Amino acid sequence: AWIKSSCRRANVVMAVYALISGGGETFPVVLANLLYERGFAVTLLNCLERTTEPGVLKMLDPRIPRLELPRLELAGAVFADMGIEVVHSHHAWVDLTLANLLIGKSDIKQVITTHGMYEMMTSSQIDALMPLLSLRINHFVYTAEKNLAAFPESFRKSKRFSRIGNALPSIAVNPVDRSTLTIGQDDFVLCMVARGIPEK
Repeated sequence: AWIKSSCRRANVVMAVYALISGGGETFPVVLANLLYERGFAVTLLNCLERTTEPGVLKMLDPRIPRLELPRLELAGAVFADMGIEVVHSHHAWVDLTLANLLIGKSDIKQVITTHGMYEMMTSSQIDALMPLLSLRINHFVYTAEKNLAAFPESFRKSKRFSRIGNALPSIAVNPVDRSTLTIGQDDFVLCMVARGIPEK
């Protein structure tokens, strides 16, 4: 059956710094899965900046193609060959690297989701990035209001910004008996939902 072109969904690349644990790394995997379920043509670009963690790779729907390039400089040509229309990145290094590589490719729109890196930069660093962000980025997505603080108000007014809540897919949660974890009934238990690294 033919599909009307007006019903066709965009051909999207979801670009990740690496398939590792972390909100900015797993959020795009979850989002890629959701887009795929809703009929988008989605490819995940793994920039391979860290060694792939099997558990994070397992989160990706196996029907979604995974692209790993020998040189990221090939991205523009590969995206053009694939008919990519939207590139969505989630890490400042990936945002800026792809923005540089896609200069002149106005047919490929670029969306970035901020996860906290930009507000960690100095104002002079942000000022230096403004020309590239202004030129290449079509839409900014943020997951928390604090993510907006990095960008001057005039810039926010000139660009499209949208908020998406950072969430995980619903899964069944089943209580575990403390005795199976050798935890006493009166022991105090603290759970940390983050990477156990000093900056967290």
